[in-house]
Amino acid sequence: MSSFRFDHLLSLVGPHLNQKSNRGVISPSQRLAISLRFLATGDNTFSIASSYCIGRSTVSLIVKQTMIALCEALTDLYLPEPTQAKFSQIANDFWLKWNMPNCCGALDGKHIRIDCPANSGSLYFNYKKYFSIVLLAVCDANYNFVCIDIGAFGSLSDGAIFHDSYLGQAMESNTLNLPLANVLPSCKSGREVPYFIVGDAAFPLKENLMRPYPGQNLDIVKSIFNYRLSRARRCIENSFGILQARWRIFSRSINSTPDRVDLIVKSCVCLHNYLKNEETTIPIGERLYCPPGYADSDVSLGQWRHEIEHNSIMTKITQTGSNNSTIKAKNMRDELARYFMSPQGFKKGQIEYVKRTK
Repeated sequence: MSSFRFDHLLSLVGPHLNQKSNRGVISPSQRLAISLRFLATGDNTFSIASSYCIGRSTVSLIVKQTMIALCEALTDLYLPEPTQAKFSQIANDFWLKWNMPNCCGALDGKHIRIDCPANSGSLYFNYKKYFSIVLLAVCDANYNFVCIDIGAFGSLSDGAIFHDSYLGQAMESNTLNLPLANVLPSCKSGREVPYFIVGDAAFPLKENLMRPYPGQNLDIVKSIFNYRLSRARRCIENSFGILQARWRIFSRSINSTPDRVDLIVKSCVCLHNYLKNEETTIPIGERLYCPPGYADSDVSLGQWRHEIEHNSIMTKITQTGSNNSTIKAKNMRDELARYFMSPQGFKKGQIEYVKRTK
């Protein structure tokens, strides 16, 4: 983070810090620096306390107060509840950047490893044999988080996690503010197709949630659909990857209360969105948070993958629902698959790519 960016962040967070602390000896600037070091480096409070010549309990309090201030200052600006207009803008970006029409985001979930909370029994103990909370998230075409759901108990089945989450409930009840159905770009049939989120095979197929065709040895139409969907879905993989690589608090099991872990996760998501958004105002070559080559491209893997290759506490959730999909959802997936083979929806090189990777 540049000094200019730090000062700008301080201008947003500082007023909230002044309201929360009576420790006048430690300035808002120092408190923000201490908290960013905690989140960005993963240093423990002992190390930070020694560096700043203050008590460990003081560091812990400063970090908590600053994370609360970060969430208060940044949520409405950089992680607001998305409107229909916002989802329409996201869908346009997915079409222009990733050739996926009517797509309002990419969805995935992660188990975040934590130390066993006091007196919690097996509440947070997941089927992978460690303690965790769960982060479900939807991102846009530029790797910004759009919706998040934090804090589900790790002991819940992955299916229950999604079904009981804010995101799962909103998608089930069609209250996620997705735009009204619209004609696919340049499509001459005139038939309106619902807007949707993309996910991988872990998620159920719905009209507002598209997943790949299952199985091996698929025909060319289904294979191309899966290829096109995977390009769009890769956005959430990159969003999580950049988050983990830049905020090294996620490089080790988090030793804190569940409420504090939720606060850590939300603070990092807000900071991620803040830095991603603010960097759009500077030339690509001067960007520090997500420079060229840091995220995946069509021809190479992103640098973040090398940075977290053997050092991450986030694990992907698995099956979140049954494969019993409605006829309407299956028909919609088939319609999208046919569209990708039409002159209006065709992407140059898709057939060659699918044949080469089969």
